[in-house]
Amino acid sequence: MILSIVMFLVGAHLMIVLLAAGYRIIDLWYRIGDFWAGILAKIVGLTLLEGIILSTLTGDALSGFIWGQLSYLVFHIVIFWIARMGIYIMEARRR
Repeated sequence: MILSIVMFLVGAHLMIVLLAAGYRIIDLWYRIGDFWAGILAKIVGLTLLEGIILSTLTGDALSGFIWGQLSYLVFHIVIFWIARMGIYIMEARRR
Protein backbone atom coordinates (compact mmCIF):
# COMPACT_ATOMS: atom_id res chain seq x y z
CA MET A 1 0.00 0.00 0.00
CA ILE A 2 2.69 2.51 0.98
CA LEU A 3 4.86 1.46 -1.96
CA SER A 4 2.01 2.04 -4.41
CA ILE A 5 1.37 5.51 -2.92
CA VAL A 6 5.06 6.37 -3.17
CA MET A 7 5.18 5.12 -6.76
CA PHE A 8 2.05 7.15 -7.55
CA LEU A 9 3.86 10.27 -6.33
CA VAL A 10 7.04 9.32 -8.20
CA GLY A 11 5.03 8.79 -11.39
CA ALA A 12 3.29 12.14 -11.02
CA HIS A 13 6.61 13.87 -10.35
CA LEU A 14 8.29 12.31 -13.37
CA MET A 15 5.35 13.35 -15.56
CA ILE A 16 5.66 16.93 -14.26
CA VAL A 17 9.38 16.97 -15.07
CA LEU A 18 8.82 15.44 -18.52
CA LEU A 19 6.12 17.97 -19.39
CA ALA A 20 8.35 20.80 -18.14
CA ALA A 21 11.16 19.55 -20.37
CA GLY A 22 8.75 19.52 -23.30
CA TYR A 23 7.66 23.08 -22.56
CA ARG A 24 11.29 24.20 -22.59
CA ILE A 25 11.16 23.79 -26.36
CA ILE A 26 8.45 26.46 -26.53
CA ASP A 27 10.03 28.66 -23.86
CA LEU A 28 13.46 28.70 -25.49
CA TRP A 29 12.36 28.65 -29.12
CA TYR A 30 13.97 32.03 -29.81
CA ARG A 31 17.36 30.47 -28.95
CA ILE A 32 16.63 26.82 -29.71
CA GLY A 33 19.94 26.49 -31.55
CA ASP A 34 21.80 26.98 -28.27
CA PHE A 35 19.65 24.72 -26.09
CA TRP A 36 18.32 21.90 -28.29
CA ALA A 37 20.96 19.38 -27.24
CA GLY A 38 20.30 19.85 -23.51
CA ILE A 39 16.54 19.72 -23.97
CA LEU A 40 16.74 16.60 -26.11
CA ALA A 41 19.13 14.93 -23.65
CA LYS A 42 16.77 15.62 -20.74
CA ILE A 43 13.72 14.29 -22.61
CA VAL A 44 15.57 11.16 -23.73
CA GLY A 45 17.03 10.61 -20.25
CA LEU A 46 13.63 10.95 -18.56
CA THR A 47 12.02 8.66 -21.11
CA LEU A 48 14.71 6.03 -20.54
CA LEU A 49 14.33 6.38 -16.76
CA GLU A 50 10.59 5.87 -17.04
CA GLY A 51 11.13 2.87 -19.31
CA ILE A 52 13.51 1.32 -16.79
CA ILE A 53 11.05 1.96 -13.96
CA LEU A 54 8.17 0.50 -15.96
CA SER A 55 10.16 -2.60 -16.86
CA THR A 56 11.28 -3.30 -13.29
CA LEU A 57 8.08 -2.66 -11.34
CA THR A 58 5.36 -5.23 -10.83
CA GLY A 59 1.96 -5.44 -9.19
CA ASP A 60 0.65 -2.57 -7.11
CA ALA A 61 3.82 -0.50 -7.49
CA LEU A 62 3.50 -0.64 -11.28
CA SER A 63 -0.15 0.32 -11.24
CA GLY A 64 0.56 3.14 -8.77
CA PHE A 65 3.29 4.51 -11.02
CA ILE A 66 1.11 4.34 -14.13
CA TRP A 67 -1.85 5.93 -12.32
CA GLY A 68 0.41 8.74 -11.11
CA GLN A 69 1.59 9.42 -14.64
CA LEU A 70 -1.88 9.28 -16.17
CA SER A 71 -3.53 11.27 -13.39
CA TYR A 72 -1.15 14.17 -13.72
CA LEU A 73 -1.33 14.11 -17.52
CA VAL A 74 -5.13 14.25 -17.45
CA PHE A 75 -5.03 16.94 -14.73
CA HIS A 76 -2.63 19.01 -16.84
CA ILE A 77 -4.77 18.73 -19.96
CA VAL A 78 -8.01 19.52 -18.12
CA ILE A 79 -6.49 22.56 -16.38
CA PHE A 80 -5.11 23.77 -19.71
CA TRP A 81 -8.52 23.57 -21.37
CA ILE A 82 -10.34 25.11 -18.40
CA ALA A 83 -7.89 28.03 -18.52
CA ARG A 84 -8.38 28.40 -22.27
CA MET A 85 -12.16 28.40 -21.85
CA GLY A 86 -11.86 30.99 -19.05
CA ILE A 87 -9.78 33.24 -21.28
CA TYR A 88 -12.28 32.80 -24.11
CA ILE A 89 -15.22 33.68 -21.83
CA MET A 90 -13.44 36.76 -20.44
CA GLU A 91 -12.63 37.99 -23.95
CA ALA A 92 -16.21 37.37 -25.08
CA ARG A 93 -17.56 39.43 -22.15
CA ARG A 94 -15.30 42.36 -23.03
CA ARG A 95 -16.80 42.60 -26.53
